[in-house]
Amino acid sequence: MGELGRGESRVPIKYTIRSAQVGDEAQIAQVQVDTWRFAYANIIDHEFLANLPYEGSEKKWQKIIKKQAPFFVADIEGRVVGFVVGGKSRIRNENCAAEIFALYIYPKYQNLGIGRSLLGRMTKELYESGFAELHLQVLSGNSATQFYESCGWSRIGDGKFEIGGKKYDVILYCHDKR
Repeated sequence: MGELGRGESRVPIKYTIRSAQVGDEAQIAQVQVDTWRFAYANIIDHEFLANLPYEGSEKKWQKIIKKQAPFFVADIEGRVVGFVVGGKSRIRNENCAAEIFALYIYPKYQNLGIGRSLLGRMTKELYESGFAELHLQVLSGNSATQFYESCGWSRIGDGKFEIGGKKYDVILYCHDKR
């Protein structure tokens, strides 16, 4: 269990990092959709973001949970406030490489240590599963680049990622065991 630091108007909040389970998918979908609308408001097409469905996202997350991919949530008193999911890398087609596919935290719970705890738990899980190198992609213009760099991730290049039929610039990051 983690404990959040105090902000100006915040009190310590206790949270638990645990494996995602069937039944979490509605809350995970809500975190994803709401966080996308907040974080990507000036990056991704506004109409696409406005039309993101919770229901379609629920079905997607339920399938991923059932596949038993490495998937963790941050839970505050039974409420999912963030999540991270990872697996074999889509960036490099090598058996030794894994990828963080998604890391999202409700905006009001950002900058309090939850993201760092989720990322640390996933990193540990993937390394313990035998992966030697981890990757992730961040949309250009997303302030999360500073977060990943502060957590020891290194920029290794640029790429493109398709969302809603449009290609967006991404920054590629790498983390290795060293």
